[in-house]
Amino acid sequence: MGGKWSHLSAQDVEELRKDTPFDEEDLKQILNRYAEYDSSDKGINGIDTNIMLTMQEIAMNPLLIRLIHLVKDTNTNRVHPKGYVKFFGYLSSKTPMTTKKTVLFRCFDLNGMNRLRHEELFQVYKLMLDYAVDDDQLMRIVNSTLEHSGLKTPGEIVIKEFIQIVPDFDILSKFTLDLL
Repeated sequence: MGGKWSHLSAQDVEELRKDTPFDEEDLKQILNRYAEYDSSDKGINGIDTNIMLTMQEIAMNPLLIRLIHLVKDTNTNRVHPKGYVKFFGYLSSKTPMTTKKTVLFRCFDLNGMNRLRHEELFQVYKLMLDYAVDDDQLMRIVNSTLEHSGLKTPGEIVIKEFIQIVPDFDILSKFTLDLL
């Protein structure tokens, strides 16, 4: 991509073009936005996750905290250019709904077991419902969901079931953000 972003290899750019809904012009715009937060030469310092949480587009959506943790460098607690692009790629309205739901599932599958149980599902609903219902109501919703007859294993939800259960309109309203 040249210039300030020459540290992104051609392979990095191709990977981002393949893994996100962005073309090269979009990538340039997003990386220029990234440079507003990481002014280091070639953007190598990364953006501290606390800074990301103060960005206007992100600050009002607690669900995105989970997504930041998915794209950050766990050693430095910073988001680097590729992670920044992927973050906004996951949120793009151009991203297929199945991909969004898969990423959302990964955000809550903190132990990497490829299933969500009571506590994780409670957190999903709490953030998706924007604290509009109290904890007792949430518990009833979670219990009802985990007792659904269509689950392969009662008491837990695997990714395929999660994709079927979570309504698209919830994803559109809580997990869609177009930066461009």
